[in-house]
Amino acid sequence: MSLRQEKHSQSTSGEEPIHEVVDEAAVADDDNKHLNKDGLAESDSERDEAHAAVQTIDARGQKPLSEFKRFAMMTAATFAMICASTSYAYNIISGNIQNQYGYKFRDMSNISTVGMVFCYFLLPYGTLLDLFGPRIIYTIGCVLFPLGALLFGLTFQGVIGGSVVRFCVYNAMLSLGSQLFDLASVVVMLSVFPTRKGWVIALLKTMMGLGQAIIACMKQGFFAEHTANYFYFLIALVVVIGVLVQLLVKLPPYHLTNWELKHMPAEKQAKRLATRAVYLKQEPPMWRFYFGVAVLIALVIYLPMTSAIGAFCKDNISKNAAQTFAIIAVVLTCCLLLMMVPFPYLDRLTTKKTKSVDDEEKVEEAVETIEEGVVVPHAKAKNIETDIDYIAPQYQTTFLQSCCTLKLWCILWTMFCGVGAEFVIIFNAKYIYAALNKVPSTRPLPRC
Repeated sequence: MSLRQEKHSQSTSGEEPIHEVVDEAAVADDDNKHLNKDGLAESDSERDEAHAAVQTIDARGQKPLSEFKRFAMMTAATFAMICASTSYAYNIISGNIQNQYGYKFRDMSNISTVGMVFCYFLLPYGTLLDLFGPRIIYTIGCVLFPLGALLFGLTFQGVIGGSVVRFCVYNAMLSLGSQLFDLASVVVMLSVFPTRKGWVIALLKTMMGLGQAIIACMKQGFFAEHTANYFYFLIALVVVIGVLVQLLVKLPPYHLTNWELKHMPAEKQAKRLATRAVYLKQEPPMWRFYFGVAVLIALVIYLPMTSAIGAFCKDNISKNAAQTFAIIAVVLTCCLLLMMVPFPYLDRLTTKKTKSVDDEEKVEEAVETIEEGVVVPHAKAKNIETDIDYIAPQYQTTFLQSCCTLKLWCILWTMFCGVGAEFVIIFNAKYIYAALNKVPSTRPLPRC
């Protein structure tokens, strides 16, 4: 039985008091329910669960970020994507392998397929990234890729023998090592620029696509007749960039690894998590992104143009001309270094103004006030800010819960069909080119 109380109210007409019975349990239940945006009642537990995913941010007491350091990381990550594109290095020298060893299409397809499988099976390494951070991923990449490239180079130099099985192993190490640069760089930079994820993806993924053409242009210009030296050059390139990214590219303080979540004291975790407010509120100077995109557009125009010239004028292209094409491609790529150059005037011109520290001091804890008899959240008056004021709400489901959704499997099916067809074309471009031009498949593709 629920408790009942008797409420007496006196009528204005002087009549006998009216006895109104109110159910306290019903009142308490009504008090614990609120209307959501759809007009449906929701309990306090449901409301608290919804607000758990939304975090208030407060940048008071936090040091401003160094944009030079942020864009130094971005520049290093952009060059790391060139290392990631070296997974297609096998496609550049596949004609040399076929000519030297007389392999058939099935043998060449087996080598490329094994490399592709190891290249894109990255779940174990994603677990390592979540557990320890990007440094271990870069380290593994700096070991696997140089080892695979070294074995390829020694094979073309005649120091060791070659076979289909050996080439499969070499290509697997080379492909996996290169893709680890992609995995670590993208994850880190999305955390460093949480409010500019679109620009980050555009720069990094476009650079990864252009990296193959840049490397092919350099191979044709400097190593056309020395395949072994081409692999030794790739080793030096990957090692140098790998050392730089290990020194520069780091997770922001608020992005805690699983190891840190388990072993770091709670007070230190809270202090590092508080730095997320600065990464959300401080606007990056957009001219740096604009400049990076402009360089990529120049490369998108220049590289296909030189490839077309090399394909249609291959009999008239001298060695000096090929080297000139390669030098221009290198110079254009190195222009990306200007993204991190300090330029205070352009920084101020292309950066949106954020709230001052004085405004931040006015922000207080949310309390309830009464205006004209209506309960109004004090956060509206004091403009309490949350993370969703700067970034879109994230999915709150676990990995296993996401695997049970139709949306995830639709995305997977789309990628399976689209990306699968893409790789079939990329890794068999040599044979498609030979079929279209009615020439033997052992003839090398024109590259500049």
